[in-house]
Amino acid sequence: MSTAADRYVDAYRAEKPAGDPWLTERREAAIARFAELGFPTLRTEAWKYTNVAPLTRTAFTPARPAQVTREAVAPFLIDGCRHVVLTNGRLAPELSNFAVAPLSWAERDLIGDNIGSFAALNTALMPDAAVLRLADGAMVQVLHVAAPGGTELFNPRVIVIADVNASATLVESYVGSGVYWTNAVTTILAGQGAQLTHVKLQDEALQGFHTGACRVEIARDAHYRSLVLSSGARLARNEISAALIGEGAQCNLDGIALVAAGQHADATTLLDHRVPHGTSRECYKSVVDDDGRSVFQGSILVGHDAQKTDARQMHRALLLSPQAHADAKPELRIFADDVKCAHGATVGDLDAESLFYLRSRGVDLETARGLLIEAFVTELFEPIAAPAIRAALDARLHRWLA
Repeated sequence: MSTAADRYVDAYRAEKPAGDPWLTERREAAIARFAELGFPTLRTEAWKYTNVAPLTRTAFTPARPAQVTREAVAPFLIDGCRHVVLTNGRLAPELSNFAVAPLSWAERDLIGDNIGSFAALNTALMPDAAVLRLADGAMVQVLHVAAPGGTELFNPRVIVIADVNASATLVESYVGSGVYWTNAVTTILAGQGAQLTHVKLQDEALQGFHTGACRVEIARDAHYRSLVLSSGARLARNEISAALIGEGAQCNLDGIALVAAGQHADATTLLDHRVPHGTSRECYKSVVDDDGRSVFQGSILVGHDAQKTDARQMHRALLLSPQAHADAKPELRIFADDVKCAHGATVGDLDAESLFYLRSRGVDLETARGLLIEAFVTELFEPIAAPAIRAALDARLHRWLA
């Protein structure tokens, strides 16, 4: 009996993506893994709150190259950043001004993470991979542009290596139009002592779908800070798996989901403390309007050897209508005995007293609601130091509020 996964296995066999022998070997293992797992269902524990049936009902085809002009991408570029542009999952050197290294044998171990079904599909069908090496002071935006010629599937792969002791900033932006599926994988290595800020702006077309997985390894005394702003796509899932592999490593995972009518936004995270003296902080917020739905699944894992770990996690959801829905599943799995760990979750609507105060000062209801939502969200923008990136975050929030 044919399944939804079979069409992509058949597409892989017909496509025969190019690559060196080691890459072909990994592609073969990946497509076999995807064929074994298939599409996740609501019976799959990690997907119990997110139904991917709409993905299975649409016959997406592997994306073809697209011709995108400089004028078309210009509105999405952030001032002060160097730029790497991918169109339909493929690197567009003519639109980029940051040197990207080709995928080589040296990165072979970074292409083998095919545990998840969609990550495996990405490895099998990715047209190429953009390898970025960030030196001290680097500020780079990777812009993913979807320009489908039909109902197409994009499989962009980005590998980022932050140099030892480098202080750098990475922005990933996703934009597009039409009905399509972006299935992205990003792998990040934060070298010893590196300070890496990573901002993801998921602003896909509202008819589109987005599944994104980010795997991070944080070395000794390095600090990785992530902020995900998810506001686009009919169905979006942002996964982050961050492993603290060196003593003294720090990790901050922050996220905001702006969810309107007909949208579903899923944030699933894993903070994996493997060694002593690691510190992590996680705060995810969602603002849900109309009949939208947000999901937060956050897991903190503290291994047997990860003594002196300090980990805290919080999720807060703001529901703007009686039909809005938010699910939260915070989780601690602790196997060490000398740790400080905590988690929590809250769900509520706009604070009535604050709303009354603003109205009593002559502020109309719509403006008052907007001010309270803005205050709720922008608290997580504060650690972003670069003014141009902060402005891009503010602009996206204000468009959503409008």
